[in-house]
Amino acid sequence: MTDANLNADFWVEVRHRRPLPKRYTWEIHRKGVCLSVEESRGQFGSWEEASQVGNKALKQFCRELIRTCSLTRPPARRHVAEDCDLPKPETELPEFRWNHSSR
Repeated sequence: MTDANLNADFWVEVRHRRPLPKRYTWEIHRKGVCLSVEESRGQFGSWEEASQVGNKALKQFCRELIRTCSLTRPPARRHVAEDCDLPKPETELPEFRWNHSSR
């Protein structure tokens, strides 16, 4: 997962939700998902301020997403049989066949 992929999939939207003095909030959205994936906890006095804070939050969100994905990604496969002596199975398992007449 690269930054370019994340930039295409996630974006910030600034919303005008509240009356004065702090009327703006931000939301992080993901392509293909109707609801926001994260929202601001506070309100902001201007669209620009909400946008700046929202974009900082988006960068942090993407960094956490990349870190989490790299921690959960399975390790690269190796040819273990060449590296160590694995026990061989005693017998082979029978091949499963679907019985069409049992329906």
